[in-house]
Amino acid sequence: MGARGYGWLYAAPAVGAVLMSAAMVLLTSRIKRRGPVLLWAVGLYGLATVAFGHLALVLDHVRLSRADRRRRYDQHGHPRTSSGSWKRRIAFAAA
Repeated sequence: MGARGYGWLYAAPAVGAVLMSAAMVLLTSRIKRRGPVLLWAVGLYGLATVAFGHLALVLDHVRLSRADRRRRYDQHGHPRTSSGSWKRRIAFAAA
Protein backbone atom coordinates (compact mmCIF):
# COMPACT_ATOMS: atom_id res chain seq x y z
CA MET A 1 0.00 0.00 0.00
CA GLY A 2 2.76 2.41 0.81
CA ALA A 3 3.04 5.62 2.77
CA ARG A 4 0.63 7.52 0.53
CA GLY A 5 -2.12 4.93 0.99
CA TYR A 6 -1.67 4.87 4.76
CA GLY A 7 -1.84 8.65 4.73
CA TRP A 8 -5.20 8.53 2.96
CA LEU A 9 -6.46 5.91 5.42
CA TYR A 10 -5.29 8.05 8.34
CA ALA A 11 -7.03 11.15 6.94
CA ALA A 12 -10.28 9.41 5.96
CA PRO A 13 -12.11 9.76 9.33
CA ALA A 14 -11.36 13.49 9.47
CA VAL A 15 -12.47 14.02 5.87
CA GLY A 16 -15.67 12.08 6.56
CA ALA A 17 -16.37 14.12 9.69
CA VAL A 18 -15.95 17.40 7.82
CA LEU A 19 -18.19 16.26 4.94
CA MET A 20 -20.91 15.01 7.28
CA SER A 21 -20.82 18.17 9.39
CA ALA A 22 -21.25 20.22 6.21
CA ALA A 23 -24.17 18.01 5.17
CA MET A 24 -25.78 18.29 8.61
CA VAL A 25 -25.51 22.07 8.59
CA LEU A 26 -27.38 22.15 5.28
CA LEU A 27 -29.98 19.53 6.32
CA THR A 28 -30.86 20.65 9.85
CA SER A 29 -33.23 23.36 8.63
CA ARG A 30 -35.35 20.65 6.96
CA ILE A 31 -35.84 18.70 10.21
CA LYS A 32 -38.91 20.02 12.06
CA ARG A 33 -38.75 18.07 15.33
CA ARG A 34 -35.03 17.89 16.05
CA GLY A 35 -35.28 16.55 19.62
CA PRO A 36 -37.14 13.30 18.84
CA VAL A 37 -35.04 12.78 15.71
CA LEU A 38 -31.87 13.09 17.76
CA LEU A 39 -33.16 10.67 20.42
CA TRP A 40 -34.17 8.13 17.77
CA ALA A 41 -30.79 8.44 16.06
CA VAL A 42 -28.93 7.89 19.34
CA GLY A 43 -31.19 4.96 20.23
CA LEU A 44 -30.75 3.30 16.84
CA TYR A 45 -26.99 3.80 17.05
CA GLY A 46 -26.99 2.12 20.47
CA LEU A 47 -29.08 -0.79 19.20
CA ALA A 48 -26.76 -1.22 16.22
CA THR A 49 -23.78 -1.26 18.57
CA VAL A 50 -25.39 -3.92 20.78
CA ALA A 51 -26.41 -6.00 17.74
CA PHE A 52 -22.91 -5.85 16.29
CA GLY A 53 -21.41 -6.81 19.65
CA HIS A 54 -23.80 -9.75 19.97
CA LEU A 55 -23.04 -10.90 16.43
CA ALA A 56 -19.30 -10.69 17.11
CA LEU A 57 -19.75 -12.69 20.32
CA VAL A 58 -21.73 -15.41 18.55
CA LEU A 59 -19.24 -15.59 15.67
CA ASP A 60 -16.31 -15.79 18.09
CA HIS A 61 -18.04 -18.61 19.96
CA VAL A 62 -18.62 -20.51 16.72
CA ARG A 63 -15.01 -20.00 15.61
CA LEU A 64 -13.61 -21.11 18.96
CA SER A 65 -15.79 -24.20 19.08
CA ARG A 66 -14.74 -25.14 15.54
CA ALA A 67 -11.08 -24.61 16.42
CA ASP A 68 -11.46 -26.77 19.52
CA ARG A 69 -13.19 -29.47 17.48
CA ARG A 70 -10.37 -29.38 14.91
CA ARG A 71 -7.80 -29.74 17.65
CA ARG A 72 -9.53 -32.73 19.27
CA TYR A 73 -10.17 -34.70 16.08
CA ASP A 74 -7.99 -35.60 13.13
CA GLN A 75 -8.90 -34.92 9.49
CA HIS A 76 -11.09 -38.06 9.37
CA GLY A 77 -13.16 -37.15 12.42
CA HIS A 78 -11.50 -39.69 14.73
CA PRO A 79 -10.45 -38.64 18.22
CA ARG A 80 -6.75 -37.94 18.51
CA THR A 81 -4.72 -40.14 20.76
CA SER A 82 -2.23 -38.74 23.20
CA SER A 83 1.22 -38.15 21.80
CA GLY A 84 3.14 -40.15 24.41
CA SER A 85 3.40 -40.39 28.11
CA TRP A 86 2.91 -37.39 30.35
CA LYS A 87 6.48 -37.69 31.68
CA ARG A 88 7.94 -37.22 28.20
CA ARG A 89 5.72 -34.18 27.55
CA ILE A 90 6.75 -32.56 30.85
CA ALA A 91 10.42 -33.25 30.17
CA PHE A 92 10.08 -31.68 26.73
CA ALA A 93 8.31 -28.61 28.12
CA ALA A 94 10.95 -28.14 30.84
CA ALA A 95 13.86 -28.33 28.39
